[in-house]
Amino acid sequence: MRWIARPNKCRRLSVRSRRILSTSIASTAAHRMGHRSNLQIRRGAGGGCDSANQAHSLRSLAGNYLDLGLLGIKVPEVEDPEVVQEAINAFYYPPIGRRSWGGEVGFGKSDIEDRVEYSRWWNKTGILAIKIESIKAVLNIRDIIDPLLTFMDDGANDLNFSLETTPHLELKTYEDCRAFVDKEFADVDIRVK
Repeated sequence: MRWIARPNKCRRLSVRSRRILSTSIASTAAHRMGHRSNLQIRRGAGGGCDSANQAHSLRSLAGNYLDLGLLGIKVPEVEDPEVVQEAINAFYYPPIGRRSWGGEVGFGKSDIEDRVEYSRWWNKTGILAIKIESIKAVLNIRDIIDPLLTFMDDGANDLNFSLETTPHLELKTYEDCRAFVDKEFADVDIRVK
């Protein structure tokens, strides 16, 4: 299942084959407490998948890896709106977020030299996504969704683990969770796939 919050931000991009396009940053409770987390980096056409372990906050991870040339990030295991706000602050430049400038190798910086023009371009172009992978996230979905997210999707297997370990009276299956989210967004202008 994939929920699209800002479909206009997803567009075809032409990039060099070595350009890093997206990443997934862990935001689990252990991560927020400073334990090591795994960061997966996917490269563009022809690239492999690298992995790096970091012990930093979501804000510093997002900003640092975006400054290396990522076009977008996906934050998994989001359960609370505070994590979404932390991701927004780390991802977007002022006045929307609090991301610092961080160097000259960011995605698209070689094409746009003016700092203010680039930050405006980034705030319209960068891809920020979250992943819904627990019953708590499903139940908090109305509080989690934010118009500054490009999209959100789910992790069916992790959601099933959550359903098995945290039983709920009404939401017993993945399909129940999907129906719940669809119903929550029935009156909201958002595409649900």
